[in-house]
Amino acid sequence: MGELQPLLSDEGQGKLREWLGQPGAEFHLLYKARTHGFDPATFHQRCDGFGPTVSVGYNSSGYVFGGYTALPWASEPGCHRDPRAFLFVLYTGRNQFSPQRIDAMQGKTRTTVRHSLSHGPTFGNDLMFFSGKFTSGNDKDGYTKTNGFCTPGDGFYMANGLQLTGGDYRFKDIEVYQVTEPMRSAITSPAPVDRRRAVKPMVQFSDEPVGGVKGSWRALPESSAWREVDWSLLFLEQLKQEIAHYRPLAELRIEQVNILLVGPVAAGKSSFFNTVNSAFRNYVTNQAATGVTNHSMTTQYRRYDVRASREGPCLGFRLCDTLGLEDLQSGLDIVDLLYILDGNVPDRYQFNPLVRISAETVPGFNMAPSLGDKTHCVVYVMDISDVGTMSRVTTEKFGAIRAQASQRGIPFVVLLTKVDRACSHVGSDLSMVYRSRQVLEHVDLLSRTTGIPKSSILVTKNYDSELETELAVDVLALHALRQMIRYADNYLDDHLDRHIQSARAATTSPRQGSEEDDVSLPRTPHTERGDTPRQDRPRNSEKASYANKRHVPHPSWEKPGSGRKSQPPTRTSVTPPRTHSSQRPKTKEDEPPRSRSSPPKSRAESNKEEEDQRRPPSTASKKSTPEERRPGSITSSKTGVTAIVGRYDQGL
Repeated sequence: MGELQPLLSDEGQGKLREWLGQPGAEFHLLYKARTHGFDPATFHQRCDGFGPTVSVGYNSSGYVFGGYTALPWASEPGCHRDPRAFLFVLYTGRNQFSPQRIDAMQGKTRTTVRHSLSHGPTFGNDLMFFSGKFTSGNDKDGYTKTNGFCTPGDGFYMANGLQLTGGDYRFKDIEVYQVTEPMRSAITSPAPVDRRRAVKPMVQFSDEPVGGVKGSWRALPESSAWREVDWSLLFLEQLKQEIAHYRPLAELRIEQVNILLVGPVAAGKSSFFNTVNSAFRNYVTNQAATGVTNHSMTTQYRRYDVRASREGPCLGFRLCDTLGLEDLQSGLDIVDLLYILDGNVPDRYQFNPLVRISAETVPGFNMAPSLGDKTHCVVYVMDISDVGTMSRVTTEKFGAIRAQASQRGIPFVVLLTKVDRACSHVGSDLSMVYRSRQVLEHVDLLSRTTGIPKSSILVTKNYDSELETELAVDVLALHALRQMIRYADNYLDDHLDRHIQSARAATTSPRQGSEEDDVSLPRTPHTERGDTPRQDRPRNSEKASYANKRHVPHPSWEKPGSGRKSQPPTRTSVTPPRTHSSQRPKTKEDEPPRSRSSPPKSRAESNKEEEDQRRPPSTASKKSTPEERRPGSITSSKTGVTAIVGRYDQGL
């Protein structure tokens, strides 16, 4: 077929670069109708998955017109909103250079790009080049007449279609170009080369340190990206489908996994939920209150559901939002957080820094949380610029949260937000995030200083000033969310494995005791045992780091090495306090005077009588209660942290 000869002039390319704001943009010819055929199947074969693109038509009247979209083309039918799309005309009749750009209308219902296997490049309901297959050169003058049209005003600001095409749909050729921006490790003045290949900086990059990481913009080769992500619309739809179809294991009898978002104030916890919700709604939402203040905008514990559509069912996960962490006492208390991890705190609980969480202070306090109430994955959300600059208090809280999650077997993930501010080039093109050395250095630094695997460090950019959704933002957010759901699902797998092993052990080596000691699968709230936590447990002699004096520390919040050893109650009985006269040992004064004729007792008889007197009367007859038969507590020999089994059911 030979090398393709593009028809787009240098003058036209220069104007397109100006409109795109990319002086160094290059145009690579993907499809040429005159050569490849006026066939939608051929167009999709050569162009699907490529973006951004410019589609250009050349008609018999000398008009050169077309459209630009940042979305990749796809064969799957669908109407899409691309706020960056625009239509244009470069030349009018008699090849007169008269460039004009027609921008997309604002509004979530405006369709700017239409995908269909039976259509060529189509921009909403405003511009279509052809639909169906046409024989090249079917017109008597050698042009190809198609069924194209230009209808003004549906998705783009047009007065009439004649201003774009002149009403002529007899084409000399139709071309589709992919638009690319060359990457350079050093930004210098343009080299004296051909204008179409000149590289000019879109923004100036500085060598100023960002968040403790020094260095200017340096791009990794595309083949060496530190994470592989497909930035196409097709991959975005695959992410949505995979997340929408996720459900926890049916054996566990829970509907959703709980992903807890914790982190400093203004890190982007609530904004991440809004971004995920926006990706599924296809427009920017603000359901969770967000803002930049000195104190947390979130004042309630919220469990947010996400739906694939406005009327659709809830998806198989919940994002749980909390009060932000602060260096002062006004932020989220670590001890309070433990009750959230264990599922005791109800949805919409109003945080009060003056009152700590307990069964007495929290309305609706869940005394017996089920597996579906507990946290299945902890996500620590932090601004990427804070990497390497965290305060001592923040670092301590970070370590405490991670330690408590690890003690419970809950996966711990870090989500770095605002990655567009860590690297200027990523701010201009978010799809370069995994080729940015600066972003990679932030991830490496956090991994080295905290010991967290890099695979557990995710990055994202939340919606902030945007009014419409963007492909790269949606892909990055849902890519991170999918990994969180996978970690939460791993927690459920481990939970089920432990139950299966316990059940097998109980079958091979049955224990003595009642049926309540047997291990079963998790119970739903309707069948949950109604026992309550013991209130008479001794407090630690050494106060926990973040426990308030007015509040009894969480039972599992104990410093390692404190030496506390909780003893489980016996299965028979507990010796009652000797308050009744019948239960205290008898003295000589209590004994009746012995008759002179009575024979003296032997030493063995005296010892037996004293032993009988010391034994409480109720010991022989008292039966053990279910409360006493249930194990009381166990102590970890590795960490020294007491886990109260009766209080927090380890089987759930």
